[in-house]
Amino acid sequence: MIGTGLRGQHTLGQLMKLPGVTMAAVCDLKPDRLDKAASITARDNPKTYREYRKLLDQKDLDAVYIDTPCYLHSEMAVAALQAGKNVYCEKPAGITPQQVKQILQAARASKKVYQVGQQMRSFAWLADAILRSTMVSQARS
Repeated sequence: MIGTGLRGQHTLGQLMKLPGVTMAAVCDLKPDRLDKAASITARDNPKTYREYRKLLDQKDLDAVYIDTPCYLHSEMAVAALQAGKNVYCEKPAGITPQQVKQILQAARASKKVYQVGQQMRSFAWLADAILRSTMVSQARS
C-alpha cells in the first residue's frame, strides 16, 4: 500500500479482513501515518517505507495499491508497472490525458494488471438505474 492517510488506513483495515491477503509493505511520507499503517497491518509484519520507489524495489510484492493524492497517481502507477507490479489505483488514473496515456503505455508494455478504482460501479441499484435511463433515452429517440 502506497499512501496511508485516513482513506488509506480505512482501506488497509478492509484489505486485512480479506482471506489470502498479506500486506508485505506500507509506505507513506508522514511518520505518524506510517506508524498507524504498521499497527493496522501488524499481523503481517510489513516492511515500512517513506519512499515509494524503495517499496517498488521489494521483489516479493505481487501488487501495489496506490491511495495517494490524485496528482501522484500516474507517476506512481507507471513506476509500479515498470517495476513489474500489478497495480490497483484509486481514481482518477491521471489529471491530464497525457498522464492517462503514459499509464496505458506502461500497462501494455508490462503485461501486468492495472485497475482504476471506481466508486459504486458494482452496486446493483446503480446498474439498474443506468439501464432504465438508457432504455428511456432510447425510447425517446
